[in-house]
Amino acid sequence: MGVALSMSGLGDIWEDIVESIEDLIVSGCYERVNNFMSLLQAGKLRRLAASMACRRGFALDLGAGPGYTSLEYCKSCSGPILLLDASTENLYRAKAILEKACPDAAVEVVSVFEALPLRDCSVSSIIATFSLRDAVDRDKAIEEAARVLAGDGRLVVLDIYRPSAKLATAALLSYFALMPLLGAILTGCPRHALDYVGLQKTLRRMDTVKGMALRMAKYFSFVRSLKIMPGTALWIAERPRGGCR
Repeated sequence: MGVALSMSGLGDIWEDIVESIEDLIVSGCYERVNNFMSLLQAGKLRRLAASMACRRGFALDLGAGPGYTSLEYCKSCSGPILLLDASTENLYRAKAILEKACPDAAVEVVSVFEALPLRDCSVSSIIATFSLRDAVDRDKAIEEAARVLAGDGRLVVLDIYRPSAKLATAALLSYFALMPLLGAILTGCPRHALDYVGLQKTLRRMDTVKGMALRMAKYFSFVRSLKIMPGTALWIAERPRGGCR
């Protein structure tokens, strides 16, 4: 029996989700609530993803947000990194965070995942931490990642997944319905609790671990996945199909 793939991205709710994320980042609540929801594991997970993406040449932080993953990359790896996000405000915040850690190694790029303003085979590694599920069209985003990645490059995706069992899905949705609200209250961000309501919608459209691997396998010859903690997984893809185009 095949594995059914979820809707390929956020589609018509994309703008609302991006606006909510930007509001959380500007308010300073984004990382505080994320740390609460991840049981203080968010930084550790980003460090893991960043270390696995270390390569010679340019790296791309796909959906850089306020720059926390890029910061971990600068600490773990050498070489320049491109920070790409659809929000100029997010990238402004990221620049402030990175100006001391890697002032000569970070460049900000405003764009969406589905139309990367980069040449074919121009980056050595791509990191997408808790961002790929927010693509308008996930298939097109992965296809674009494969296009700009060098033949010996690597795509590292860290994200939440939708469990294959209905009971586990219900439990995960309940967790992400309660924990953001509780986290917002306990971390001093009660007015931004509703910004996390959209997370429920993104989870319902997310792939299972195997489903995401199959989606990536359409564009990469090698894909492996690893469940990191309940509801969170890591996917690694290499050897873009068709080689450098």
